Amino acid sequence: MTTTDSVQPSHVLNSLKEFDLVIEAKPTKAFSETKNYVLDQYVMNGGKLLLAADPIIMENDSLANPDGKAYALARDLNIDILLFKYGLRLKNGLVKDLRCGPLALATGQGRNTQYEAFDWPYYPISKSLSNNPITKNLEEVKFEYAGTIDTLKNNIKKTILLTTSKDSQTKVLPAIINLSELDEDIDPLAYRTGEQPLAVLAEGSFTSAFKNLVKPFNLKDGKDDGVPSSILLIADGDVMKNQIDRGKPQELGYDMRTGSLFGNKEFLMNAVNYMLDDAGLIKLRNKNIVIPFLNPKKAYDEKTKWQLINLVIPLVLVAGFGLFFNYRRKKKYAS
Repeated sequence: MTTTDSVQPSHVLNSLKEFDLVIEAKPTKAFSETKNYVLDQYVMNGGKLLLAADPIIMENDSLANPDGKAYALARDLNIDILLFKYGLRLKNGLVKDLRCGPLALATGQGRNTQYEAFDWPYYPISKSLSNNPITKNLEEVKFEYAGTIDTLKNNIKKTILLTTSKDSQTKVLPAIINLSELDEDIDPLAYRTGEQPLAVLAEGSFTSAFKNLVKPFNLKDGKDDGVPSSILLIADGDVMKNQIDRGKPQELGYDMRTGSLFGNKEFLMNAVNYMLDDAGLIKLRNKNIVIPFLNPKKAYDEKTKWQLINLVIPLVLVAGFGLFFNYRRKKKYAS
């Protein structure tokens, strides 16, 4: 969403009000105060916001150099004022996790090129044990160069949907990332930060981030206190990124280099359905299917009985039916 001098912010806000949900997928430029106020007033009027923000500047392409080294930098999105009043904050740090996804590196040249997968601690994998409808029965979700989230006390209900594992650490930015780390021995004692929130859902009646402040533009029906709404903050924009093969996007969550399939697609679909109050789809997705299994001991003890029931009784019934049929046939022609 953009606002320019040629477009009145109030017109943008009115256009947004026609939609129930706004998705900000990996914004890379700092939000202007005008954009912050437009989104704030959208939420005050009951609009839902899914913000997959990348607080870190780091891509794998940056490692494609002779040294295999790059610098991860903090990305200033200028959304602290927007989130702080809502009880959320993006932390300035880069996550490393021992529960991590694979990084595929090419070996060989030309037609002999092959990919070998290595555990990459900058790809945290989150498996939620929460019973929230968004994450219940969800497969592991893959993050790439993710930040973390702080939850602040206010009157808003906050649910931590996804976290790192207990065996994680946070690197202060700027930080050096080097492929040579793949050859280094892992020190478990360095991964003792504990579980860090990666995705948080905030629900309730929010207070405007611009309450008691000078507004970026005049709005006749501006609100300082909102109606019930929800905001989902994810500390990584790459959670919504598809891989591309020959110009065609692959299924979200699929790693074509390693053949791994993660639950990113289901997570985002569940989140959208939940925020749009599509209770039917959420209930169907999270339905528990219980498969009854045989009791091995009981099956063995009653083996003979069930063999007789399944083999002898059908033969007796067939023989009885045959005798009855012949008796009726003889009686019919005898008369």
